[in-house]
Amino acid sequence: ILSSGLRVGCLTGPQPLIRRAILHMQTSTVHASTLSQILIFEIMNKWFEGFMERVEGVVKFYKSQRDSMLASADKWLTGLAEWHCPAAGMLWIKIKDVPDT
Repeated sequence: ILSSGLRVGCLTGPQPLIRRAILHMQTSTVHASTLSQILIFEIMNKWFEGFMERVEGVVKFYKSQRDSMLASADKWLTGLAEWHCPAAGMLWIKIKDVPDT
């Protein structure tokens, strides 16, 4: 949403899941970049409304991209492939009669 280089996220869930995720982070990436964490903190503290407007713009852009892809799939792939409209995330297309697409 801000930049592809800012790798910071949040995790919520049941405590057993959180503990497992923390163990994984400690053995794989240790922690997110300190600079990225400080940058995100400052953005949230000083520019939250602007950030939320940015998020809305990004959502609108990717929804448009998704809708274009679905329209193209409907036009060109009906009968050849299967897909479902995603609420979020990636659009997966499975080509019929091909074992591993």
